[in-house]
Amino acid sequence: MIVGVLLVFDDQPLPRLPLQITLNTFVAFFSTMSKAAFMLPITEAISQCKWNWFRTDRPLSDFETFDEASRGFWGSLALLFRVRWR
Repeated sequence: MIVGVLLVFDDQPLPRLPLQITLNTFVAFFSTMSKAAFMLPITEAISQCKWNWFRTDRPLSDFETFDEASRGFWGSLALLFRVRWR
């Protein structure tokens, strides 16, 4: 959608969009929405992996590792080393 809008307005004067929205606002809004849409399946997969991991007896500290992995890059990296790339 973003690419289509940018192709339409390429080499054109700035458009007058409703509600005084600029083209930058439109692109920023839809890029944020696409990031959120991409993150949903990732968080669901981490959650499912967590419950599969705890089917057997595991230390409770692993639960915190999985929780941190759902919140950012460093937590995800720690999770990879904790589960030994399985």
